[in-house]
Amino acid sequence: MKSVFEDYKQYEYIESGDYDAGNNRLVYTLKKYEETKGCNTKSLRMKDLGSGKDWLIEEGASSGVFSPDGSRLAYLFRGALWCRRLETGEKSHLVSFPGAILEPKWSPDGRTIAFLAVAAGDMHPEEEPIVIEDFGYKFDGGGFISSQHMHLWAVSLEDGKLVQLTDGEYDDTLHSWSPDSRELVYVS
Repeated sequence: MKSVFEDYKQYEYIESGDYDAGNNRLVYTLKKYEETKGCNTKSLRMKDLGSGKDWLIEEGASSGVFSPDGSRLAYLFRGALWCRRLETGEKSHLVSFPGAILEPKWSPDGRTIAFLAVAAGDMHPEEEPIVIEDFGYKFDGGGFISSQHMHLWAVSLEDGKLVQLTDGEYDDTLHSWSPDSRELVYVS
């Protein structure tokens, strides 16, 4: 008989998702335990809600979001932000960071993707032992939380230009584009 602790190995669950209303499809991150690897794995999947067809987009990828016109998909894979043309499957690397990238969001005009990341200058190796004093001590896939702060960035899909939009001693999160794609609001 299995112990209760081991039961988590049989579950699969959806970690994040985005809906493309124009094409009635869903992209989602499926997280499950892989016995052969001995750990949890993620895969980015798509489901056509009309036909029920479900297929793999990328093993190891997560956080997929559709472009406003539904023709492209931005997602996270191996510490980087990627973009895939859904008609051809062609994918392109947009940007990498040494730490976690979180919350990619398309501008309404489809020309820019905003996301959260720690600035490269804020990354520093810990020389002293890490003392854990509460439950929120680590980002999944991003490492231990320290004095590093998440800031808002934007990458242009037209020329690849990367711009850091915020800085300072606070974490920025929950960003959202204005309808005209000219401004972002966020919580700091």
